[in-house]
Amino acid sequence: MRDRGAAALPGAARQISIAEIEALAAQHARDAHRGRWGRRVVTVGVIGAVAGGGWAAWKWWQKQSNPDWLVEPPVTPLPLRTTPATGPASGSSASSSLPADADPADAEPADARASGPADPDEEEEYDVEAAIEAEIEAQDARNEQDKGGDPA
Repeated sequence: MRDRGAAALPGAARQISIAEIEALAAQHARDAHRGRWGRRVVTVGVIGAVAGGGWAAWKWWQKQSNPDWLVEPPVTPLPLRTTPATGPASGSSASSSLPADADPADAEPADARASGPADPDEEEEYDVEAAIEAEIEAQDARNEQDKGGDPA
């Protein structure tokens, strides 16, 4: 209040004109308005920085608690498919996919292999190594037949 009274004294003593007082009042109003907008911009900036920092911290925490190498993929059984090693190929007999020392009479029919287990609750175990080995043997037998040699 003292400042206001001190400012009013020169006006009352007619040392400054009313136009100068109005110009100063308008400038103070502009400065106050600009100050409000400045505070708003700073406030929004601070809130945005805090929110961005919180989001970054949350993402970092998620990666720390669930790293990619720790998360296990869902368990799905490998599909059984008919290959030249497990079933007849087009244009050839079923016995050509058997190993050379196997008896064709002991061979399981192709439709029995494709049908899967008799009990629907029983899961068939898929042996990857045996499948690869059978595929290699079948490929060797086909290569020998293509060359005209005896597969045995």
